[in-house]
Amino acid sequence: MVASLAVQKREEGLSAGETAAWLEEKRHSCLALFTVDDLMYLHRGGRLSKLSAIAGSIIGVKPLLNVAPDGTLKLKDRARGRNGALSTLFSQMQRSLDPDRKKLGKVIISHSDCLEDGEKLADMIRNAYDAPEVIVTMMGPIIGTHVGPGCIALFFEGDMERTEYEKRFYPS
Repeated sequence: MVASLAVQKREEGLSAGETAAWLEEKRHSCLALFTVDDLMYLHRGGRLSKLSAIAGSIIGVKPLLNVAPDGTLKLKDRARGRNGALSTLFSQMQRSLDPDRKKLGKVIISHSDCLEDGEKLADMIRNAYDAPEVIVTMMGPIIGTHVGPGCIALFFEGDMERTEYEKRFYPS
């Protein structure tokens, strides 16, 4: 997301220094959330215990996660079933936005072999906001290997910085 925004600013005519300064200011409001379809991939990658993966799979829990600055996965929410996970991703995005906001900047949805779900999430966003640039793209093979098929990741610029978002909705 940040790299995409940097290219956009360069195309708008900002110098390398101006682009870097703009990115430094905006990087804290770029948010990323994702959900996986099969918890066993997180277990195989050492990010989840086998018991948690099996229990979660049995009851149909779909986690909503993000990657913390230290590289660890953080559970942000849970949903029951796939449609619930997509709705939860969307509602988490809405939480980070000003309630009066009608227009969104660039939104990127990345998927691991689940284009239909990516398009469903994109439609939710387009139906709720004036969102001229919602990009749905295939996830790269390295990340895809760690999360398995059925991962949906949502990248967007929120109206609050990540630290404020974390403190407000996920106090330690």
